[in-house]
Amino acid sequence: MAVTSVTLHWSGATGDATADSLEYTAVYRVQTDNTATGPAAIFAYFRTNGPWLKSAYSYGGDSDSNAICTKVSAPRHVAGSANVWEVTFTFASQPTAGSGGSTQAAQAVDANGDPSQDPADWRPYIWFAGGTQTEPAEKAYYISGFTHPVQKFQSGDLIRVQNSAGDRIDSPPVTQDKPVARMYARINIGDFDVDLLRNVGRILSQKIKIKAGLGYNGVFQSGTLKLSDLNVMTKRIAVERNGQRELVDYREVTAEFSFNPDGWNTKLFDIGFNRQLAAGDPDGKGGTVSFTDILDGLAIRAPILDPVLGQPVKSPQLLDGAGQPLQDPDGDPVVIEYRVPDTFTLGAIFFLSQAFEVVQ
Repeated sequence: MAVTSVTLHWSGATGDATADSLEYTAVYRVQTDNTATGPAAIFAYFRTNGPWLKSAYSYGGDSDSNAICTKVSAPRHVAGSANVWEVTFTFASQPTAGSGGSTQAAQAVDANGDPSQDPADWRPYIWFAGGTQTEPAEKAYYISGFTHPVQKFQSGDLIRVQNSAGDRIDSPPVTQDKPVARMYARINIGDFDVDLLRNVGRILSQKIKIKAGLGYNGVFQSGTLKLSDLNVMTKRIAVERNGQRELVDYREVTAEFSFNPDGWNTKLFDIGFNRQLAAGDPDGKGGTVSFTDILDGLAIRAPILDPVLGQPVKSPQLLDGAGQPLQDPDGDPVVIEYRVPDTFTLGAIFFLSQAFEVVQ
């Protein structure tokens, strides 16, 4: 039982203003995959994907960082469908002590537009920085250098990195600078579970975007963001509540992501000194190898022989992805792809849902 889609229900949103406070309601239309799915599953979804209790009002392009969610209700199904719910979020501005009697004024807002009384209600801050990293080059744009009687390549052709004999150049390896952006998200929370640090170095497995109202458009594809760092600092702020000055401690968490538009999988050439030697493989003599030819304790492989000298090759050879030497000298190398880091989902670090949301 699960939530399959969530959409904004514009006709259900309302707003109320008095001399002392502001109040909003935001309504979401929720589709479930089973008629037995109820409020508990729906509430669990919003706890992970937001909004939720104590989050600031943000509904499409409309927002008020001073209004905090105080109630969530999913009272009934939409008429005519047992799988569609309308979930209502109620937001109200936070009062502070007024200057006379019991009258309460709306919570003060600082120069950044954040509520000045509770750091946990301050909006997330996101910023970016750019950089490069070096990685092996599989192909490159040809500029000049080959002196064949007939020009093999034209300037600007994207070709395998090779020498004038057509052999791949890998000593030393040819490298290229890959642009990699860094994204930072700063979020204030009440406390921090140090077990969340285990997610550092993992790849975000979901397609996400930055929440509306923070000023950024576009999406990050699954597998392109890697959590590089979680920096946690305890801070203290002095606030005034009911005429009394109090000290409030909170945790300022800065999450750093590295963004690689091509993803973080590792790509290696299929290359080696030996070829696969198993039942049905060519034996190099016009026949095939059977299991009766293989002795116990010997690996089912054989060295690749130099076609001229008949001796094992001294340098690694490109393979065809099936354990045999690549036959076409002009063919592209076979690239093997691996993923080394583990993955995580946005819900594994709960406070990130204040700044990001999963794209369905």
